[in-house]
Amino acid sequence: MPAGFGVTVVADGQVRVMDLPHPLYPSKRRPYIKGLQLSVPAVAQTYSVTYTPAEDVELLSIAMAASGYGLGDYWWADVGTERLLDSIYTKELPESVLLGTPWSIVYPVAAGTEIKLSFNNASGTAKRVWWNLHMLR
Repeated sequence: MPAGFGVTVVADGQVRVMDLPHPLYPSKRRPYIKGLQLSVPAVAQTYSVTYTPAEDVELLSIAMAASGYGLGDYWWADVGTERLLDSIYTKELPESVLLGTPWSIVYPVAAGTEIKLSFNNASGTAKRVWWNLHMLR
């Protein structure tokens, strides 16, 4: 007998995203964006800002912008003890790092887990740095 595979047909044509396997698809429904900012002086060192959600969330993406971009400047993101993004060098314009969408993988973050965003000011120039954490809760 030849090998086969199973197929599921949704009779009413509705794909129930909330019923699909997590974390391939989100289990949360309410969108939430948390904005953070950092004042970076004209000193070449690392500066950090943290956010700790009070409830379970699913992280979709992190957007970053700065008032100035210097050669060698970079940033990273830690969630709890895990380095999620590493050595993201700045470009001449803002950027967003997509971790997932309503149609793809989300990154679960438990309530009370610290999200730490760090900026290495290798250029030694003063600037403001802004991050937006795009989440579902």
